[in-house]
Amino acid sequence: MINHFWLVGKLPFFCFPMDFHSVVLPVCSGGDRRLIPSATMEPVMRSDSDAQLAESHIRLMKMSDLEQVVTVERLCHDHAWSAELFQRELENPISTIDLFWFGESLAGFICSWMVGGELEILNVATTPAFRRRGVAAGLIGHVFERARRQGLESAFLEVRIGNTGAIDLYQKFGFSVVARRCRYYADGEDALLMQWRE
Repeated sequence: MINHFWLVGKLPFFCFPMDFHSVVLPVCSGGDRRLIPSATMEPVMRSDSDAQLAESHIRLMKMSDLEQVVTVERLCHDHAWSAELFQRELENPISTIDLFWFGESLAGFICSWMVGGELEILNVATTPAFRRRGVAAGLIGHVFERARRQGLESAFLEVRIGNTGAIDLYQKFGFSVVARRCRYYADGEDALLMQWRE
């Protein structure tokens, strides 16, 4: 049972297309490398009287979850990961896919890599029916808590430059923009490289 989330006020939660496995293009020359000030996250306790919250939990993905995870991925991302890609991540020893459940319903997932003290967030998705319920923040907070126990020193992710909701959420977790990647996504949109450091 999850009894807290890392939140500041009422945050919007969206699908966050990462397209990590797209071809990485060079950093734009003259790109904006200014650091965006980050906000400090504070734990906000939620009442166990909330029936849905009391039924929520996060667990590791299993191969039997593949069909549901792919369905959520396709609902959230225009350039969705394939079932084969998720299978490879499940077999990758440095990769972890965490699933957020409300009862028997899959509310979202996060895929991340941990190498040494470096965390990389590859893909985050929230099922449309469960947005604005703290799913994305709960998943990110869960991954950070585990990574801290494993010696976390820094974290990275890519996010679409137009995905202001995701950028705002990541800033509240302490991420800052460190680079801009030109035409990073398949549709030509630029990506922001964001970094968190201890």
